[in-house]
Amino acid sequence: MSRTTQTARDQLVDDFKKIIDDAEELLKVTANETGGKIGAVRERAEANLREARRKLISSWMSARTVMLAEQSRKNRLIRLSSGGQGNVWVSQFAIHS
Repeated sequence: MSRTTQTARDQLVDDFKKIIDDAEELLKVTANETGGKIGAVRERAEANLREARRKLISSWMSARTVMLAEQSRKNRLIRLSSGGQGNVWVSQFAIHS
């Protein structure tokens, strides 16, 4: 994953976190509001926020796993190239591709 892609993904995650936090705060502020419609809307919003937070965490963890696997691959290639057990050019090419 390129740095630009990672930066964009991180910014998107941060933006979603802010939206979720704002929506949760709005739910807290309106907690004393009563009535049929507001109660139904609050229940839906709470359920949707729980699901959005779950998906956000899952997506972040998946991206983190991919990033760690990629870093591990790069580290193995560097060890191979520095140990004289392979073609340095090929290893360096694979690191930057």
